[in-house]
Amino acid sequence: PPPPPPPPPPPPSLPPPAPVPDQPRVDHPLPDCAHPPSTSRRCRSPPRAAAPVPAQLRHHRTVTAEHAARPQRPASAPTRRAAAAAAGDGQSCGAEAAAFAPRINARSRELSRRGSAGERLFAAAQQTEVRREAARRERERAELALCTFRPELAGSRAGGGGGGGGGGGSGGGGS
Repeated sequence: PPPPPPPPPPPPSLPPPAPVPDQPRVDHPLPDCAHPPSTSRRCRSPPRAAAPVPAQLRHHRTVTAEHAARPQRPASAPTRRAAAAAAGDGQSCGAEAAAFAPRINARSRELSRRGSAGERLFAAAQQTEVRREAARRERERAELALCTFRPELAGSRAGGGGGGGGGGGSGGGGS
């Protein structure tokens, strides 16, 4: 039989931990706590400056020659007018500003005639409530029409008299 394999080498030892400066422990006076919080020595060490992580750099853009050479989007009309006014042209405040006439399309005009949406919705809700109440009354009337049973009450018998209690039963008398 072959000889057994040699034992694996021991794992490399970890480097010693970074020295932590000894600072006095700060106890937080918390009389209401049964067990006051304990703080690790590492948590009490001064914080290190953290390097930005890639997620933070993702939104950061540096201007390079490639970005500078890219064509830019043309400015909108209000931006151009503001830039011209700042430059001192004087023409942007004249005829162009006075020639503007707002236009309202037919749909907007129709909506404004009908009133606000809140008023229309309130009126529609009231109409729905009135219709429901009328339908409920009609259902009740139809149910009562189907009830054909009319009880005979003592005071409404023909042949008079009401009840003296003389009818029915056994053992009345007789023979």
